[in-house]
Amino acid sequence: MICSVLHSLHLMADRVKIGTAADPLARMRQLQTASSHPLSLIGTIRGGRAVERAIHTRYAAFRCSGEWFHLSTFLRNAIDRLAS
Repeated sequence: MICSVLHSLHLMADRVKIGTAADPLARMRQLQTASSHPLSLIGTIRGGRAVERAIHTRYAAFRCSGEWFHLSTFLRNAIDRLAS
């Protein structure tokens, strides 16, 4: 399982979804059908639900709803470090 990070950018908000998927690109396409805003995959991190939970806990201050987080500069930099 891979912990994937999806990015949604639109006029009202800059959000990132942090979740797990066996196939992150397929999951992004699935989510795209329900979103009126373009989604893009901005990174993947090896790991499963435990890694996902740890990231959700670490960055809980940025959570806006469920697995969606406000993409601050701080969180973006953290994602870049974790995904590299």
